[in-house]
Amino acid sequence: KVISDHMLPGRWEEVRAPSAKELKATKVIEVEIDQASAKVRAGDPSDDKADYALDIWAGILPLSHQYQTPVADSVLKEGVEIPNSVKNHAKH
Repeated sequence: KVISDHMLPGRWEEVRAPSAKELKATKVIEVEIDQASAKVRAGDPSDDKADYALDIWAGILPLSHQYQTPVADSVLKEGVEIPNSVKNHAKH
């Protein structure tokens, strides 16, 4: 519940409660990550057939990372312009 509500507050109350078997198969560990790679999957989630009979939303919440408007350091000397490298990168 703590992890679920950390990612999407209130989601725990919106979904089917986990079964005893699911809880027994679930562990939470903390790992410090220095480097990582990921396997990415596309397509619909793969729920149990019985879950699709429930009135509970299932799907994917896409996540994107994008640069926003650059913000200068609050102690930066006044009049220093944003360099082109930052301006050009922020457009992507």
